[in-house]
Amino acid sequence: MYLARCNNQLGEQTASANNWQRVLEAAQGDARKLITLAQYAEQNKEAEIAEAAYNNAAAITPRLRLAHDVLAADGAGEPRHKKNTCSPGDHARALA
Repeated sequence: MYLARCNNQLGEQTASANNWQRVLEAAQGDARKLITLAQYAEQNKEAEIAEAAYNNAAAITPRLRLAHDVLAADGAGEPRHKKNTCSPGDHARALA
């Protein structure tokens, strides 16, 4: 993720896109990694990667409320999940 962000800051768009895609592929099957990726991608204005990560997390863990809430809010034109709006235990409870 860090490498993708650095590539973007250096203006290396193709390398950045490739690295974001690699991270998304590496996180497949792990809801925690996908949520972490989605939040980091949002912070770095990578909406497509964030959406794909949230969708994948929701697909593999249907009871994962965080992913569904973010996707529903995005479709309603409301603000997406923002950094530091949850308590530290919220994500752990959402994955339980």
